Amino acid sequence: MYEDEEGGSTHLRSSRPGRRTREGRVQKHAPTDSGGVGVSTASKKSLEKVAEEFSKEVTAELEEGRAQALESLERVGKETTEAVAKSIEAGNKQAESLTRQITGSAELRSRNLQLRAIEEAVGEVFEMAMAKVAKASPVEYEKAITHLLTEAVEFIGPEARVGCSAKDKKVVSAAIKELNHDSSKLTLDDEDVSTIGGVVLTSPDGTVKFDNTFEARLERLKPMLRREVAGLLAGGEAQPPVKGKMGEGGYLTSELKNGNVLMSPDESIIKSPTSTIAGLAAEIPTKESVDEEIQKSAAGGIRRKRSRT
Repeated sequence: MYEDEEGGSTHLRSSRPGRRTREGRVQKHAPTDSGGVGVSTASKKSLEKVAEEFSKEVTAELEEGRAQALESLERVGKETTEAVAKSIEAGNKQAESLTRQITGSAELRSRNLQLRAIEEAVGEVFEMAMAKVAKASPVEYEKAITHLLTEAVEFIGPEARVGCSAKDKKVVSAAIKELNHDSSKLTLDDEDVSTIGGVVLTSPDGTVKFDNTFEARLERLKPMLRREVAGLLAGGEAQPPVKGKMGEGGYLTSELKNGNVLMSPDESIIKSPTSTIAGLAAEIPTKESVDEEIQKSAAGGIRRKRSRT
């Protein structure tokens, strides 16, 4: 403390030099460090450095998190896309399978209906033929039996055993006597054959048998009948009979089954005097061919059924 010029006292607040203002106050100077730089500036720079480093760390962490998030999203997106694709593929396969099942079921049902219609038409033809056999006159019937026996001898040979039904024994016996005059050696079997009419010839050693009954002849026509009816069902015209490979005597090559020769459909049926469905049963000569007869009988039945539906 010291006295001023007016005799008053003045208190010094700091030992550092200062300058007096007009009001007589001393202006203080800011403290300095050893380097002469202000404390506030150093603190500011230190804070800025810390903030910068912190910002870099935060930015790095954010970038890393962003990269991980993008990778995760990409992976999830890929997995989702694959899952959706597999689901769509499985759905398409299931739809295709269901479509095939429905189509197959419809085709099978249609095929079954067609087969049923074919068998019904063939059955009608058989019934017509059997009805005409029953109505044949004695003279026509004897002529038919003689023709069937002669045809069987041409296949088996002149020496054979002849079987027939009980009601046909008299007619067949007379036909055998007539053929034996032509150096044939035929013998009539005592055992009866269950048939509407016709004969069954067996070779002496029993290895070859030729069934030439009315039922057997019609049975051999079944493949041709089915083909004719199938053509009509398809909306077309009946096709002519299929010609096969002919063997000796004008017959198709026979097949051996269980020691017996089973005759296949042959052209002799078509070429013989019994060339119609009616003639096959009763040997009634006619100008109509087999396929024309089939068209009239089978096609007529099919058209009647169509008209009812």
